[in-house]
Amino acid sequence: MKETKEPLAKFQARMNKDGRVSLPKQIKDVLGFESDDYLKVIIRKIKTEKSQGIIYVYGQEFAILRVGIRGYVVIPQKVRRDLNLKPNDSVEVVILDYYPSTTDPQDLETLSSSTRFRYLFLDV
Repeated sequence: MKETKEPLAKFQARMNKDGRVSLPKQIKDVLGFESDDYLKVIIRKIKTEKSQGIIYVYGQEFAILRVGIRGYVVIPQKVRRDLNLKPNDSVEVVILDYYPSTTDPQDLETLSSSTRFRYLFLDV
């Protein structure tokens, strides 16, 4: 058995004009995210060159995001400004951890320095 720390999930999406990105339904269902839960993430500004098979990463920022009622997250204005994100820009969201809605928001800064989850690979 091999133990390792890995992201919980990673997906690409387009940011809308309000800075929102929809979480894929499958990710929400598998990991059990609910409205008002907090996600520890890395946001990357990307551009894809399909013909060359390349994804360019123009920058990345760490953030704590809150899951909205309809399963979306809002990228903080500071992150949008730092990455120069505009509506319809492509982003990659790497989910590192999540905290239930009962978590005290003042604890998030402390909690964000570690990850609660780990993967156990059986017979790998």
